[in-house]
Amino acid sequence: AAKLTGKARDDGARATEKTLGEADSAVAAKIAEAEAQIRTARQSAVKDIEAAAADLASEIARKVAGLEVAPADSARAVKEVLADA
Repeated sequence: AAKLTGKARDDGARATEKTLGEADSAVAAKIAEAEAQIRTARQSAVKDIEAAAADLASEIARKVAGLEVAPADSARAVKEVLADA
């Protein structure tokens, strides 16, 4: 009886470990997918912020200093400032 009980306990433990391993794998896959979606959303948001900042920088230069700044120059300046932040 003790051997049967021990075997049943061991079998149960192995089954539980297998189930937990499968659950861990499923959760890890969902986390990886969510992290990828967050990275994509973040990159998109950063691009939108950089574009808005570049437009604003050009507008400020034009209105305050009377300078016409090419959009590419504004974009480059914004990227440099954000890289240093």
